[in-house]
Amino acid sequence: MQKLLLILTILLALILITLVISLPRENQQFFSATRSTIGKSGYWQTNFFKKVILLIVSILLFLTLIFYMIQTA
Repeated sequence: MQKLLLILTILLALILITLVISLPRENQQFFSATRSTIGKSGYWQTNFFKKVILLIVSILLFLTLIFYMIQTA
């Protein structure tokens, strides 16, 4: 059981790293007024599916690590 959890954790971590690398960097412009961003695409509108998969994989990795800590305690 512990080997399976360890392999799953490593696999999820590698998928998470790959997904983070594949996403383009978001530009932040702190000098612009908040009114100038009205009508522009939000964070979730660009690369939506990659970001949702990234969120799901990170939650799965977190839950796997919590479960692994409970099993080894």
